[in-house]
Amino acid sequence: MDYPANKTPTQKKKRRRYVLPALIFLLLCMVMAAVGTYLYETRVPSLYQHWEALVAKDPKPLFVSEEEYRAKNKAGYCWKDRKFYTREELQQKAMVSFVKYLMNIADAYRNERVKTINVNDEWETLLTHGFCHSDDLNCRVWFLPVDYSNARWDEEFHSGIHPSDPSLLAVYQAKALNSAEDMVQYMKQNENQGFSLVGRGFGQAVYGSDCCRVITAEQIQSIQHKELYGSGTAIFPYENRIPIHMDIREQGIGNFYFQTRELSTGLDKIAYQKNHRQKETYKSRFTDIYFLNNCGDMLDYPYYYYEESDLN
Repeated sequence: MDYPANKTPTQKKKRRRYVLPALIFLLLCMVMAAVGTYLYETRVPSLYQHWEALVAKDPKPLFVSEEEYRAKNKAGYCWKDRKFYTREELQQKAMVSFVKYLMNIADAYRNERVKTINVNDEWETLLTHGFCHSDDLNCRVWFLPVDYSNARWDEEFHSGIHPSDPSLLAVYQAKALNSAEDMVQYMKQNENQGFSLVGRGFGQAVYGSDCCRVITAEQIQSIQHKELYGSGTAIFPYENRIPIHMDIREQGIGNFYFQTRELSTGLDKIAYQKNHRQKETYKSRFTDIYFLNNCGDMLDYPYYYYEESDLN
């Protein structure tokens, strides 16, 4: 029987010449796969992340035609609740949705998910944990059973207690909001009377009983100089957009909007207002307008804003 002869040094060298590139290629594939997985898991969110989340809150029913779905959406129909809401009903539902938004902001402060721009013009995490946990009043949202308008609160703050004073909560018998259900319950207990909200982050924002209202698509079209803001905020550091290639009302969004204006308590805002207005006011210079779906759910970002020209 013939046995294969031992391989010569030349043959061994040729074998190594083929094996080594194969191993390098395999290693590169593994590295690229690991990098791809990392980038996928830590990727920048979709430009339509918030929009898609809102659409998903009132999805198209399985056995409804596309034509019927779009037509009823434009007419203001809420599919998940199977009804058309009145403006008054939408006001209450939008208020609950807005409270969820404020609670998400408070939660972001408690868990250090708030960003700030550093000296290199880059986003970095704002250290908020210590402040939020130094007092049970901090970084929370509060319900005040007080029917004060924004103008009334402005008068109160000029003549008495400062809006950033934590004793404000005790004086006006504030109740902590820990969930959307709390808000629903407090509104019922308040028997649909006027109320105010306080959001305590690093500063304190106060919302009077007339802070917020539902407006229609026709009304928002009449507002001059409004701008859509979606290029990144401390809470939402990534850019987000609204689709421009479609009639968003056919998706059940944009028939109604939620207009809000707060009283600001930060000294920087007050100083800025003092330098640019005829008199000092705690009212914010800006009014924000959020997209609503037909069920009263709010799109937290992006949103419209415009600068107020009045002091009323």
